[in-house]
Amino acid sequence: MNQQSAAWQKYLFARMAELLRAFPYDGWQIDTYGDAGAWDWNGTAIDYTSGFPAFANTAHKALHKRVVLNTVSGRGAVATAASHTDFVYSELWPEDHATYASISTFADEIHAARPDRAIVFAAYLHSGLAVRPAEHGGSTVFNVPGVLLADAVIFASGAAHIELGDGGRMLSRPYFPDDSVIAVSKELQRKLVDYYDFQVAYENYLRGGVVRDPFPVRLEGVRQTEIGNAGAVWTIERKNANCSMVHLINFSGLRSNEWQDAAANYAVPPVLHDIHLHVTLPDSQTAGWISPDVDSGRWHELKLRTTFEGDWDVTVPELHYWTVVIICNHGKKPE
Repeated sequence: MNQQSAAWQKYLFARMAELLRAFPYDGWQIDTYGDAGAWDWNGTAIDYTSGFPAFANTAHKALHKRVVLNTVSGRGAVATAASHTDFVYSELWPEDHATYASISTFADEIHAARPDRAIVFAAYLHSGLAVRPAEHGGSTVFNVPGVLLADAVIFASGAAHIELGDGGRMLSRPYFPDDSVIAVSKELQRKLVDYYDFQVAYENYLRGGVVRDPFPVRLEGVRQTEIGNAGAVWTIERKNANCSMVHLINFSGLRSNEWQDAAANYAVPPVLHDIHLHVTLPDSQTAGWISPDVDSGRWHELKLRTTFEGDWDVTVPELHYWTVVIICNHGKKPE
């Protein structure tokens, strides 16, 4: 950090400290301007994201407050994960993270760098409709399949989704007070309660010590994708200290890999029944399945069967949007 930059930061944080004395917020969010680029006084392009960690650390030390830094489009997020920010926060845009798979991959990169850090993504469904609804001629109500599939991917990636507004409203664009342009149906409100209850109830199997650790998984009777392609069931493998998780996300009704559901017209996926799942895992003793779409996320036992190859086989009764199969190497069900 050069002397000019250090002096500017000292001045800035002094003014911020005065503001915090007048308005004693719990913390401070630092925003960035995304991918517009940056240049020094002489017009030379510079890597502005390289200064994010030091800036966040200086803010934390100077203000004695919690600090969050929005690494827009994920730029600088991995490096910032090692700073004194409370959690990793990134506003995702289709220009850099257009697909469902890009969300999962990005979360994996952060977890690989700092497995202990919580992640929050802002990802605005139907944002084009919110900005220019008349031009698009689309729905003014959030599309249930689009929202639930995006949440399933984000939650299965070990991250959280900042999307809920005051009074049952939801965010559809980065100007948060404008959260009433697109309405939330009663059906979606009910389903979101189940999804958020599910995320809390099974946090030990979704995040916090959970890592992406691929192992062989094969589905029978349905089309399978391991890279998040539309028109198939996406299988994502993760592990914690004692259990292995297979996420089944139902993309079989999709024609696009893009999470934003720009026209708010993604179809409800067909409900799939009795999916035969084969996995290669050692020392497995307990198996079950959970889903926010079924029985309010309650645990259901599964019978583990050995195959001739020495693998394990289970039959998953239902897949609506998202089902998680949990196979543990101890005799207790997940808590």
